[in-house]
Amino acid sequence: MNTIIPYTTFKYKNGGGQEFVDFAAFLVEGGNTRFVDAAGAVANSANLYNANGGQGAWNVAQWDNYVTPQVANGFVASTGYLTDDAFGGANGFTGTLTGNLDSTEDSFSDFVGARAIRFAASDSGGSVITLGSSTRLVVGSTHAADDWDGPGASVLDGGAILISNSVGATNTGISGGYLTSAQLSAYFTNAVPVNSMTAAVEPTARDLIIHNYNTQGDFTISSTIVDYTENHDDWLEYTDITKVNLVVAGPGTTHLTQATNLYTGNTYVSGGGMNTATGQWEVGTLRVLR
Repeated sequence: MNTIIPYTTFKYKNGGGQEFVDFAAFLVEGGNTRFVDAAGAVANSANLYNANGGQGAWNVAQWDNYVTPQVANGFVASTGYLTDDAFGGANGFTGTLTGNLDSTEDSFSDFVGARAIRFAASDSGGSVITLGSSTRLVVGSTHAADDWDGPGASVLDGGAILISNSVGATNTGISGGYLTSAQLSAYFTNAVPVNSMTAAVEPTARDLIIHNYNTQGDFTISSTIVDYTENHDDWLEYTDITKVNLVVAGPGTTHLTQATNLYTGNTYVSGGGMNTATGQWEVGTLRVLR
């Protein structure tokens, strides 16, 4: 199965010498597995952003059509990896996203099926995902009709949002409603001893991962970040894991504007990478309110 790697990014240089940052991905070809970029630029590999024929899914009001295919209406199966446009494209996210599945106790109108989200367009009008007032965007969840674990369950290849360096000075962000993640955390509170034969501990939280590689403008989240309470992981028996960690990586600035966010996990801010033009390390920033 071709899949992105939610904790990992991939930088490549195109024929014109421009460098872009994308999600890293595993691509299965015959008996081999390749490590590539998710957009398929490396050696003309598959484009995993296949919604709308790989052209992007900038109108978020149509996302439910992509994550729950309606072939009769012209929509085809999607990986659940959603992007606004190609790198530097003109179509930023627009429209308002509403829920497609109520949370188990009806406190939220969840939108499930968006495994991972990429901001790549440099639309002068901005690229902002607007959520309805009661909508909770659950990144890293599934909504395929034939998935054995049911809609809204955690996936292993999601829970991440990427803001590429191709965005530039464009206004980007997520506004309104609520934001959370179903992605089971790779951060464990109890280490496994070296050479231990003991099984790895079960996850105790979920991760909302933000890779921000745009240094020319802030990525602003005015939505309320919340735990994945009232979740849909009963098939996986992970309903008791509700705590969400916020994991921010990359040299860009991520700006949280809510006075109070309601996630109860940890906050991790890691470094970005080396600027190949200056040779200097660039470290990410998480800015709250100001």
